[in-house]
This record gives sequence, structure tokens and C-alpha cells, in this order.
Amino acid sequence: MPANGYTLTTGQLENAPSLNFAWEGRASEYRFALYRANGEELIPPTAVSASPYTLTDPGILSEGDYVWQVFEKDSQGNWGELPSTATRFSVTGGEEMIGTMEVQDPGVLYGNY
Repeated sequence: MPANGYTLTTGQLENAPSLNFAWEGRASEYRFALYRANGEELIPPTAVSASPYTLTDPGILSEGDYVWQVFEKDSQGNWGELPSTATRFSVTGGEEMIGTMEVQDPGVLYGNY
């Protein structure tokens, strides 16, 4: 499945009603954040109770590089200082999927716990 380094096209995003960012984890609560690779915050850390986080307006992503992060609350109720998931992906111009991965749903990005 798409992983770190996956590339989406602007054409794919224009046709997608939403974009799901999915990860594996066992925490009871998470914080999801999305940044441009230059550090510009697009989605500030947002509390979610489970994977995935659904971006309902993928049109906010233009050509460039992005990083999405997930922080987990541990069993003691503390937030980790480092993200459990930090995944980088790119958006390029064009209509076709980039690369040779066969993907059922190219609008889903998967991170690793």
C-alpha cells in the first residue's frame, strides 16, 4: 500500500471527495497534524479517537512536499514528545498516478506505527 514517499497528482486530488490518512496504533487517543515540508502548518494537531483521519477537502494540497504526523496518548495519559507516525509524501502536477505501485485506492496514505 502507499507508504512514506508516495506521490499523488493534482488530478487525483481534484477527483477525490476526501483523502484518508491511516495508521496502526493501540492508543485511546491521537493527535493528527499536516504540514508542508517547509514547516507551514495546514492542519494543526487535531484530536482524533481512531485511525483514519479524513481530509474532506484534498484541494488544499497543491504541488509540493508534505508531512503528516500522529502523536499518541500513552496508558498514563501523557502525550509523546515524538510522533508515532511521521510520513512524507508529494503532490505533483498531472492526471496520472506516479510510480509503479498498484493501488486500489490511491487516495489512502498509510503510515507505520
